[in-house]
Amino acid sequence: MGFVLPGPKTTKSGANVSRQVIPADVGDEYERLYGKRWEERWRAEPGTPHAERKRLYGEWVAEIARRIEALRAEKRGDGINLSHKDALALAGDWYSWFVERHEDDPGKPETWETGQWLIIDDMLRYAPDHVREEPISDLAWTRDPEVRAGIRPVIADRGDTAQFLANRGVALTNEARARFLDGVLDNYIAGLARS
Repeated sequence: MGFVLPGPKTTKSGANVSRQVIPADVGDEYERLYGKRWEERWRAEPGTPHAERKRLYGEWVAEIARRIEALRAEKRGDGINLSHKDALALAGDWYSWFVERHEDDPGKPETWETGQWLIIDDMLRYAPDHVREEPISDLAWTRDPEVRAGIRPVIADRGDTAQFLANRGVALTNEARARFLDGVLDNYIAGLARS
């Protein structure tokens, strides 16, 4: 079911504004991902050229529509399947998105190093006993299928993957989500090491 947004309104100051109500059927998940439960707001400052206002408004409308439709598709279980190659490509797109979000203000290096150790500690919960009993010399054990299956919910949460997918209007099958999250895990560790 589609929806039509009204055009933006012009305020007394000359700014253009618009609001989009978040449908109740996706309100909980939308709030979890984007921090807004009831509505999204858009604004173009006075003096923004007409063509630029139209472009920005169109992009905003499309982004909100993609988010809502992806959340609805996820609820229906209407996800797409991905080949291994496509899942890795999507995980690569996620990496660019993740790193870009932190480029202007990366924070302290200690925070990133702590993040690396936290994800390794989380993976150790699913590691074979021999890995937990000896000092870690490499991360080959992180490719163990049980480790990967156990860590997927953690990496999905820490990597904001639901937000990433909804922003792109992508809903995945369970199998495709597993492939994607396995690729994200490798990129997440690389992203933490980058800073």
